[in-house]
Amino acid sequence: MNDNPPDVHLAIYGPDRFPKPSPFAEHGYLFTVPGSWPEDTPAHTNVTDWEMAVYRTTDDGDEWQVRDVNGNRRVWGTGDSRREAIGLAFLEIARKRRIQAADVADKRKAAGLEPAPPYQVEATSSTTLVLDPARPDRIAILDHIEGVGITPTVYRVHSTDGVTEWDIPARPGVTLRTTQLGVLHIRCGCTPEDTARFEEMGQVMYYAANAMTMCWPCPKNPEELFTVDGSDYGPYPALPATDSWGPYEPISVTRATAEHIAHDLNTLNAGCGLTAQWNGADLVFAWDQRYRDDNGTQTVTPDGDDRYQIGGLWPWMRWTDRH
Repeated sequence: MNDNPPDVHLAIYGPDRFPKPSPFAEHGYLFTVPGSWPEDTPAHTNVTDWEMAVYRTTDDGDEWQVRDVNGNRRVWGTGDSRREAIGLAFLEIARKRRIQAADVADKRKAAGLEPAPPYQVEATSSTTLVLDPARPDRIAILDHIEGVGITPTVYRVHSTDGVTEWDIPARPGVTLRTTQLGVLHIRCGCTPEDTARFEEMGQVMYYAANAMTMCWPCPKNPEELFTVDGSDYGPYPALPATDSWGPYEPISVTRATAEHIAHDLNTLNAGCGLTAQWNGADLVFAWDQRYRDDNGTQTVTPDGDDRYQIGGLWPWMRWTDRH
């Protein structure tokens, strides 16, 4: 646990900063408390950065006071010096945020959720391409738009290596296409700032399909992503269950992922002759002659790590092999 406040940048403010009546002094300083402070709170409990004001009080010119600017404007710290007041404010904010993080953890536990949302989609970069039908063989990346009023006249672009620059007139047929690239983090320990967090893979895929052009798994993910060969099911976070893994070998998944697989089988592939049902902690697959030559069942029981090894009934493939 580190309670040493980060370095702050102070900006002077004057009488015009806060409309009257105001609890702030006419003259003082503004600074920012990062939303990620203190560093030992989980990333999913972080808030937006807070703008703070520190000033000498009118009641006692020798006392300094710190208030938040955009929230409840409560006093977070007072001291005989500006430095002391800021330091005490950081300590009080850290105390309150740790309490709030612990409350979030208790509520997640009571709801049967993991300690932190297991899925994060990080927005890594965004690029706008200018598509010119006169030169379909040339990739043009937009720098800026020049124009008169609100009507663009010229797109200033450059090549993928950044060496060549040229102009493309905004003539009929020329269009813009923005690509948003992202990284999917699954229980990897990464704490990206620009990220959307989710509890279920289905939510991740909906978000990625609508907000991302391309989204790739983080190389630090402890699990790979698998799908059913020849389908759009999943993807399912899993580990190969054997060292010499093949498409019909089992993959090892958590209970939540096993439930996801069973749901997809029963809803997206209904009527195929293969179903999945839960019998307590066991997952039972049953098939009839529509799926195989004879009727049968396969029961998957959780192992010592509460994981399920599912395979042999259809071919798996790595999700990255098809995307």
